[in-house]
Amino acid sequence: MFSRFYLPILPLIFVWTEQEILYLIQSHSKHKKTAYLILYSIPILILLRWDIYKGLSLPVVSGIADENQVYKRESMERIRNEILPWKKHFEKSKVRVAFAGSECFLIYYLNPILAIETETGLTDPIIARTEFKDLERVGHGKSIPLQYLKERNIHLILYSNGLPEKTEYNEFLTGNFSTPWRILTYSPSVMKELLKIPSFHAVDFESYLDTY
Repeated sequence: MFSRFYLPILPLIFVWTEQEILYLIQSHSKHKKTAYLILYSIPILILLRWDIYKGLSLPVVSGIADENQVYKRESMERIRNEILPWKKHFEKSKVRVAFAGSECFLIYYLNPILAIETETGLTDPIIARTEFKDLERVGHGKSIPLQYLKERNIHLILYSNGLPEKTEYNEFLTGNFSTPWRILTYSPSVMKELLKIPSFHAVDFESYLDTY
């Protein structure tokens, strides 16, 4: 989870390590063999690292994924090209969404006016302070009451799992893109704009109430 914060400075760590080893070689000639051994062992050990995901059909262990294999460049570019035409509708509608970490790329490309991440509390201090429900996944598994999301006037929930119970009127269909999202707070203006996207479908709530 937190290795992503380490990755940007990884090249600097390598440069620093090599400089220290070279300094050791130059200043302590009697330790040259040891220093050279360390210097050449680093890239070899990296190449021979134990891959806990090797052989798995899906690179996920105890709910922790190898994101480099899951979010491949080719697939992400394909998804980006598919959803970029939706961006203007998400921005114009001023839709407010809740999402889990795996849907963060949607937030990046669609740019809704408000997006609350509910699995770890990355975007919300209230959620960040709640207790963990799933103790297997470090930093994941917050228990978020729907009432809090309603208080924040969230319109759509973009989860893949843990969605509110399906009803006749709360499914938001995205065609072949994903499993149905859930409507949490209905807004006629928001729905009118989002449903301009050809693959999106949802119940006309006003008509539903008229026939209820």
